[in-house]
Amino acid sequence: MQESLSILPEVLHKKQFVGDILVFICAIGTGFTQTILGLATFLFNWVAIVLLHISGLEKFVIPNFLQFKFILINTVFGLIYNACFIIVLSLTSPIFAAVGVMLTIPVSILTEIFYEGNSISISVYFGGIFVIAGFCLLSYVQFSEDHK
Repeated sequence: MQESLSILPEVLHKKQFVGDILVFICAIGTGFTQTILGLATFLFNWVAIVLLHISGLEKFVIPNFLQFKFILINTVFGLIYNACFIIVLSLTSPIFAAVGVMLTIPVSILTEIFYEGNSISISVYFGGIFVIAGFCLLSYVQFSEDHK
């Protein structure tokens, strides 16, 4: 009995090591996938832009400074969002991360109300409340399962 207990820390350390390796492989795979996606976008999307410009359906113009500033801000927020999503995905579960993404719906509602000054129908308020309630319920269930 004493012998089996003395080997326990070694077994737990090996399992932690395997878990760390799997997380590392997942991070490398995600980075590789996003790099390939960005490279494909860079290499092939310009063809559509050129064709649309030549056909006259869409004129391509270089953005002015104000437009460029908003493009840069959008890019930074996209980077932050994707980094946070990957972190949440690796620390929790895919369903938790996916439901967490839906929290952007109530944020969009608040933006429409306070920043844009738009009036929102009552059904949109209920939708936002249901999204928040679903996220809270999922958080409670996962917390309960983790502490059993």
